[in-house]
Amino acid sequence: MNIIKLISTLSLYALLASLFGCSSVVQMHNNSADKTVPVWQQSAIKDELKVNFLWAKPIAKGPLATIIVHPGMLQNVEDMRGVLIDLAEQGFMSVAVDYQRLIAGKWQVSTMPIRARDEIDFIMSQVVENPWVDANNIGLLGFSLGGAHSLNIAKVNPDIKTVVVYYPMTDFVGWAKSAENELLLSLVVKQVKSAYLKESDSHSHASHLELVSNYSAVNFADEIRPPVLVIHGDEDDIAPIEFSKRFVSLLQSSGNDQSQLMVINQGAHGFNFKRSKQSIKSWLTSLDWMQKHLATEPKSYVVASNVAASNALASNNY
Repeated sequence: MNIIKLISTLSLYALLASLFGCSSVVQMHNNSADKTVPVWQQSAIKDELKVNFLWAKPIAKGPLATIIVHPGMLQNVEDMRGVLIDLAEQGFMSVAVDYQRLIAGKWQVSTMPIRARDEIDFIMSQVVENPWVDANNIGLLGFSLGGAHSLNIAKVNPDIKTVVVYYPMTDFVGWAKSAENELLLSLVVKQVKSAYLKESDSHSHASHLELVSNYSAVNFADEIRPPVLVIHGDEDDIAPIEFSKRFVSLLQSSGNDQSQLMVINQGAHGFNFKRSKQSIKSWLTSLDWMQKHLATEPKSYVVASNVAASNALASNNY
């Protein structure tokens, strides 16, 4: 591989990481669990879908309000460890979920892994079977591509109480068209497309369009019943904020008038995983939103945590 091709390849993968994942160079969340936050893993398989779970549990009697967390592309449940611990410290049962599909006889990461209603039912059954989970008190949290996974689950689960998604991918077809004149972004589109075209020899152009259309939340906004908080930076060059504006507008016009868009000034894609005023503000807003829409008992350490974060914001000591 010559040096130009190497640089192009590295640039492409860096862009992919920022596009669907979240920057992990400077972590916003604490990845070190202490004895007050037990963390454990499990996996489950249904036909061609493998689901990996990473759980975090507060020291409290169950059943507990529970938040299901979806990481972005090129990330897995371990990358969400700090997020889970933060949620558990606020009193939430929390679980990160990632997926693999059986492709050519091997379990492989899939860009759009959830293909059928019975697969979503299987995922949710694995969550609610946990005795610490309050099956009637579940929220969803997703980042970028993980936001698309969360919204797909919310579409067919009206009992989900609420959803928070950061810079979600809500219109894959529109996004692909918008990238046609951007060289690097067009390469990303081709890379993402080829990733799931390779998953099946019978996956034609028509079935490709059907899949990405079915995965685009703008096409089923009227089916999403729980209130959705969308958090998006106004300087996101990867997943432009216009897509989230349109999605929230569609939610509200379909009767889901509690849904809101939080615009982060000078926020780029993945802004929330770097310690800054914007990331702290958005995380406190996420926690407040979850506590508002999930039935949780007020806890003194939740208030203390918010006060500490607010003080950090005021003093720039973060």
